[in-house]
Amino acid sequence: MLKQSSPEAKANRVEEVRDTAPLPQNTASAPDAKRSPIDLYTDDLIEKLDRLYDELRDSPHRVAFVDALTWRLAKIAFTCGPYAAGDIVRQYGRHLANIASHDSARREAEAAKAAGRLPQ
Repeated sequence: MLKQSSPEAKANRVEEVRDTAPLPQNTASAPDAKRSPIDLYTDDLIEKLDRLYDELRDSPHRVAFVDALTWRLAKIAFTCGPYAAGDIVRQYGRHLANIASHDSARREAEAAKAAGRLPQ
């Protein structure tokens, strides 16, 4: 039988990762200087994933990229327990909602511009 992680155990593992993960040094310009190391690290990871995806966008190998990402998320959820799985699903939903919101705003702005109005 698998041992389920408690919220406290999950929080401890997250803090351990944050304490031991190498974070980039904040040597950025003034606007970026106010950003936390974890935000800069997240941006760096997203840039790397975006580059990988861009390389594979028109390739049949993009399926392998998605498979690898979902495998890693499944391993994180399994290792960290049901609370981590819930966090992953919650974050995924939040990201989808943000993407949809930005896309909707972009389409509205384009429609307003095409109609000769200023976007609101």
